[in-house]
Amino acid sequence: MKALTSLVLVTACALAGCATEPSMSDMGRTRAALSESGARVVAFGEGAMSLGYMPAVPERAALGAPSFARAASGETLVLDALKSRVVTVAADGTLSEVTKVDRDAVDIAVADDGAFAVKRGGAPKVVVYGPDGARLGELSFAILQDVERIALLPSRRVVAISAHQERYVLGSPTFPSRDAEVLHSKAEGVVSRKDGAGVSLVREADGSLVLVSTAKGASDERAHEVSRVTFGKGDAARIVGASGDLVCMRVEHAGVAQGAEITVDREAVCADATTGAVTFRAPLGAPGLYVPHRELSFERGVLTFARPETTKSGAALSITTFAVSEKK
Repeated sequence: MKALTSLVLVTACALAGCATEPSMSDMGRTRAALSESGARVVAFGEGAMSLGYMPAVPERAALGAPSFARAASGETLVLDALKSRVVTVAADGTLSEVTKVDRDAVDIAVADDGAFAVKRGGAPKVVVYGPDGARLGELSFAILQDVERIALLPSRRVVAISAHQERYVLGSPTFPSRDAEVLHSKAEGVVSRKDGAGVSLVREADGSLVLVSTAKGASDERAHEVSRVTFGKGDAARIVGASGDLVCMRVEHAGVAQGAEITVDREAVCADATTGAVTFRAPLGAPGLYVPHRELSFERGVLTFARPETTKSGAALSITTFAVSEKK
């Protein structure tokens, strides 16, 4: 497996104009402008300036910060569930506590104005907070099954994203949606394109990875397929975010090493949902001390990778960000 340094080297090569596959000059309608902002390393430990962490034991996998989100201001919000809080991470790795949250929190999402929402794992609830960390209220998603993660829209509207690649609007703390309204709000796809079409990811029998876009017409009751584009092959993949027509994913490739040991190569891949043109790809390396619930994220044109790892100073969470912006 290639280490995280490989991700930095690939990005630096793209900036220098090195020859890569596919060529940056052949990306079709969208090209990616890449820049690395450097890694922020946050130590795990007991103090207020460190994140909560529980090493693996025979009866339990390792536990640590399960999720993060990048605010429009550039701050990274980390869900430090073991210490029941949300913190911001400065460029030098310094932590600032924003608010207290429930210990069973598993996912976090942030809106453009700095408000954020936290999904609980022990109860079907999402708690919404203002930019200052003030608790604004909570919403229930008990009517839904297999809610995997959340998103936060303007006016504090919460979106629940299911494991079946569907989106549901739960409403806001001020105007929560009724159960029937939540079900009626269903939209196909994990994310949406510029034109509003929802985008899902499908793996074909031959291993091809396909971005399928669906949308409803003015008089349609059900969504219909708008386009289907192949961007590569893999053994598993998931969409982590989108900006315009650019969709970023985590892709895994299984292999067999010497001695019949099964290996998994992981990479970040960004592709145009309308053409299938790959604009960015880079290796992620092997999983770290644990795999966060939200390990790779693409928000507001920034790709963020969080990896729990062992450093010279001890266990820490390394957060690396890259700008991946659309250009015509």
